[in-house]
Amino acid sequence: MALAQAFNTASQNTTAADAAELLMLLQRKCDGSSQNLGLYERAIELIKNGASLSVTDAEHGRTPLMWASFHCRAKVLDEILPRTDNPMVTDKEGKTALDHARKRKHQPAIERLEKAEGQYRQRLLAELQDVSTKRDTKVMKTLVFKRPAPQGAGQK
Repeated sequence: MALAQAFNTASQNTTAADAAELLMLLQRKCDGSSQNLGLYERAIELIKNGASLSVTDAEHGRTPLMWASFHCRAKVLDEILPRTDNPMVTDKEGKTALDHARKRKHQPAIERLEKAEGQYRQRLLAELQDVSTKRDTKVMKTLVFKRPAPQGAGQK
């Protein structure tokens, strides 16, 4: 039992550290140097190894998806989007990843995010329709309450 607990704790700490490293990598600006190739490779490795994609930075409240779209990291977006639950999450300013991409006019990011948001909306609609069809629609029998006749009424 203690060994399993130690493993789970170590795994959670590693995942948190990986998520923090992923955020740090994606916040860096691209400067055209060869370091950027290592940045992409490491970020993709962290994503594939299960780094949390719901972690946010303290200053802006942005997720890895938002930072990848902010800096137009298309390869990283291709890894994040299939793994994210909701591409329409907002930061502290109320902006989504798509809003950041549009503001910075990053066309590759805009195209990927518009497609992901469309798929997310379709999935939500399908879930809503599924719930509504599974709802018990059996018509209930109308209950009619009969008041008891007052005592002495009808007796003479």
